[in-house]
Amino acid sequence: MRTSRINNLLAVALPVLAFGCLPDAKVKIAYNDVPSPRDDWPTSAPEAQGFDPSGLRTAYQRFFSEDEFAPAISLLVARYGVLVAEGYCRDLADIDRVNALQSATKSVTSMLFGIAKAQGIVDDLNRPFVAHLPAAYATGGDMAEVTLRHLLTMRSGIDFLNGDFTMEMAYHSGSDSLAHIMAKPVVTPPGQVFLYKDADPTVAADVLQKRAGNTLAAFADANLFGPLGITNYVWTAAPDGLGYGAFGLYLRPRDLLKLGQVMLDGGRWHGQQLIPADWVAESTSAQVTPPDSYQPASMHFDYGYYWWLIPDRGSYTADGHGGQYAYVVPSKDLVIVFTAEPDTSDKERTGRLEYFTGLADMIVAAAN
Repeated sequence: MRTSRINNLLAVALPVLAFGCLPDAKVKIAYNDVPSPRDDWPTSAPEAQGFDPSGLRTAYQRFFSEDEFAPAISLLVARYGVLVAEGYCRDLADIDRVNALQSATKSVTSMLFGIAKAQGIVDDLNRPFVAHLPAAYATGGDMAEVTLRHLLTMRSGIDFLNGDFTMEMAYHSGSDSLAHIMAKPVVTPPGQVFLYKDADPTVAADVLQKRAGNTLAAFADANLFGPLGITNYVWTAAPDGLGYGAFGLYLRPRDLLKLGQVMLDGGRWHGQQLIPADWVAESTSAQVTPPDSYQPASMHFDYGYYWWLIPDRGSYTADGHGGQYAYVVPSKDLVIVFTAEPDTSDKERTGRLEYFTGLADMIVAAAN
């Protein structure tokens, strides 16, 4: 499975509709948490990697409860690069489900950007992004002041909110999606206001595409997915081929876990340096503090380059709508992956990061 059109997004709708029709029925299967010995993930019992197995089991029992995390699909835990627990609460076959990561895609775009920077495909983040584009995209006015760093930290000021983005890009952007975005006004001074939106990472991804002379999916395949052995994926694109750097990536849970493990290990996988270690550190360091409207009452978030940071937990995570997380805790040498139905309502609290973090806390506490 490779890059496909935006209509692949429709593939996730039917399970959600079916789930919504059965509000009183059980949706979760019998408890399971033992990883199967397959592919290139080493496995072991949790206690062999320093876990309190009873504490870990308590967290998984909460995951399998019918009262919480109703849209959940998978929960995986790796420590010291070893898979110690793996549960699928809807269907055991979901081990091979290629699930929409939603906005967790942004974090993968950040990883690719680090690779591109190391290869000289893009250079100074403080240069305007138009300086990295062909002359056909030269522009004046406020857009000329938007840098790559502004794009990577959601501070471009481009007026293209997510309520309009998906439909416009799929059906109204014509033959040049990037030009469509660049035609939008810049309504706040670049670099001053954090506004989370899909336009910024999509522009960043297309700069990468145009500089690399290849599609976003092909660049990922050659430089990240291929070395990781990730072959079963989809990365959707706009009709003109612009890769969606903000969403549109579909991966198996174990493959998302690989990406988290690479970040934990400073960009390395099996001894091969895939992403520069300094980019991993920089992209997961606080680059901007989102305003209060992005801060839940229970915790504080900072933002790196498309990674959400939770300073009081010493953790960072990819975060996708509905509950798609690759949650990394460096002090515990720990990666947690959680996936869920991707089109869950915003009102479903168990699909929000601050709620998932409570479950993650239980797993972290069990890691001695």
